[in-house]
Amino acid sequence: PTSGLDSAIAYQTMLLLRKLANSGKMVICSIHQPSSEIFHTLDRVLILARGKAVYEGKVSALADYLQSIGYECPRFSNVADFVLQKVSENTEYFIDKWDDYMQNNQDSS
Repeated sequence: PTSGLDSAIAYQTMLLLRKLANSGKMVICSIHQPSSEIFHTLDRVLILARGKAVYEGKVSALADYLQSIGYECPRFSNVADFVLQKVSENTEYFIDKWDDYMQNNQDSS
């Protein structure tokens, strides 16, 4: 919903979608290269590489997940930019780590 919009209008659009979500509506959208402000309006994300999941969960838990697999997001960095850059550099590693994470979580439940 933000492609082609300037950053201020894109952010306002996301705040409107956030309002809809807070009212009980399910909002699903595809965001390409979100700013940090826009990224943090989201509750949950699904990050894909080569059609496979490399992370699915709360935005607030993404940095901790990345740290747990050996990628610490630098302070004051946009975690969305960071994860997309690292995934593009080492896609198979991220796919394998997410598969391992999901397998370990299924086994413990």
